[in-house]
Amino acid sequence: MSAFAFSLLALTASAQVSITPNDCLFSRDQTFFVGEPVVLVAPKVHAAYWSSTGRYLLVERQELPHTPFELQSSLTNDFDAFARSLVVVDPSSNKSTPVIRFTGRNTRVVSVDWIPGTSRAIVVMQQYPEDKSLGEPAYHLYTVDAASGQSAETTPWGDLSPMNLSVVPSPAQPYVYVSAVLDTPSVEKVEGAEVEKRFHERAFIFGGSGEPQEAQVPEAFFAAVASWSADGKRLYCSLQERQNGKSQQVWYQVDLRGDSPKKISPPADAVNEAPRLSGDVRTRLVPLETANSGTHRQVMLAWAETRDLDGPNRVLVSGDAQWAEVGPKGDLIAYIADGTLMARPVITITRDAYDESILEAARSKAVRDAKQVGIAATILATDNDDTLPSPSTFSNDVKGYLVNGRALDSFVYTFPGGRLTDLKSPATVELGYIPVTGGRVVLFADTSVRFVPGR
Repeated sequence: MSAFAFSLLALTASAQVSITPNDCLFSRDQTFFVGEPVVLVAPKVHAAYWSSTGRYLLVERQELPHTPFELQSSLTNDFDAFARSLVVVDPSSNKSTPVIRFTGRNTRVVSVDWIPGTSRAIVVMQQYPEDKSLGEPAYHLYTVDAASGQSAETTPWGDLSPMNLSVVPSPAQPYVYVSAVLDTPSVEKVEGAEVEKRFHERAFIFGGSGEPQEAQVPEAFFAAVASWSADGKRLYCSLQERQNGKSQQVWYQVDLRGDSPKKISPPADAVNEAPRLSGDVRTRLVPLETANSGTHRQVMLAWAETRDLDGPNRVLVSGDAQWAEVGPKGDLIAYIADGTLMARPVITITRDAYDESILEAARSKAVRDAKQVGIAATILATDNDDTLPSPSTFSNDVKGYLVNGRALDSFVYTFPGGRLTDLKSPATVELGYIPVTGGRVVLFADTSVRFVPGR
């Protein structure tokens, strides 16, 4: 059994955690306990991105107003005027480290892609002029090292400002492909005719160190589609080329070390999207229409589900979430609700351990209830010449002495009534019991309680 499972059983037995089927997902041989939510970042969170290792989250948040201009903007709900930042969050320590700060009015995050298996991310940002009619947006590329909390803008293409940036991470290897479209007019020959070409593309491979290596790409690669092999070791690109007056799709393999690209047949293992998480637990957002005083509003219910549908398979994570995703390690569900980044732990135990924990929790509750009834019965007897009533009146008589009246819900009073001082061996005289699986939790006349296996 894992350390998590032992901790869960210990907390259950001490009544610090109450496990119910409503908090659990089930597969054929495992149980996934979804714990209580904790706050990671607030306010106001716009987006969050898991690292491929599941160690970090890179979070885009809106900072609180600091300057007089931001304070004035808050009064008019002009929240785009506020500064924003990208923050590295380590959920295991709940530590947050700002790495990039920018103004929300004219700058936006286009994409965040983690280099697989590392603590480094590639961030693309788009910045417009203050007056958008004055020009096209500029693109900026940043590398973020979550482990050190450092970031830096990188411009491997030189002083030119890219007209566009696209990023394609490898699905399984520590590589990220980055292509930059640059405004560098030139005249080229196409099928014997001179053609003015305004845009050119340069490509780079970022490895685990975060340093770029330029990759050679075929001419006319602009607007081509880049994809990786399923094992993440080979980079392909497909584009339309004109041959004999006709346009046809052509495939190339890009050399990761910077050598010339090689024309190939259409590859069978090319993938065009990031691999889906293969863990047992996943999240799903489900819209729900609500009405209050004639006002209709749509909320998004965030559910955690198991892929194995053997048994109850849903736990409600949040009643109104903008985003929810299970971390790559499968041990945490991060979600954004009302502008706050929250997290709920997912503890995996075997079905046998779950059944044991539920059984232990029921016995522990029965022991607590029986002890409470024993204390109340002792006080009742003291007020009545050390005498306990018969079964016909016991519940009504003792109820006023209980802190929690529900302690009597399952208690079966078996003492016939009489003076406690007449008992020769109170530790062996049964006052009553609470039935549990596998036996009974018995209360004795000396207020001791113990589990008795059997009927």
